[in-house]
Amino acid sequence: MKIIRRRVSVVVVHQGQVLGFHAEDPHNHRRYFFLPGGVIEEGETPSEAACRETLEETGYQIELVGGLSLERQYDFEWNGQINHCLTQYLAGRLVTPEAAEVQDAPYHRGAGWVPIQDIPKVFAYHQEVLEPTQWLAERLAAFCPSPGRWSEKNS
Repeated sequence: MKIIRRRVSVVVVHQGQVLGFHAEDPHNHRRYFFLPGGVIEEGETPSEAACRETLEETGYQIELVGGLSLERQYDFEWNGQINHCLTQYLAGRLVTPEAAEVQDAPYHRGAGWVPIQDIPKVFAYHQEVLEPTQWLAERLAAFCPSPGRWSEKNS
């Protein structure tokens, strides 16, 4: 029986870069750069999961940008198992420029930023991750040049 993992991923663009974190698969030691995201917990909305996961995995507080989302279903191998994912991709922006300390899973290798132009190379590990990431990042860069509320106060 195929169990679908309902999950969310968030594309956050700031100063021409996409937020994410470096990870290493515990089974095969392959290295990835992931968008913040994860399983939507029971009783949690996708929006709540997106904000929680981004804070847990990157240390940044975000707000979501309405009207920009995509959904993809795909299989992804992690830790020696095939995960059947139904992922809602959402768009976000930073609320504050400072990140809190991150204490996440042992596979987590630190939060980081990648330039938008590097998306095709960095997310080439899976087409169903690459396409929505690129689509949302391009729209965010054009639609939301401001990185969030804090920039309006400090500009």
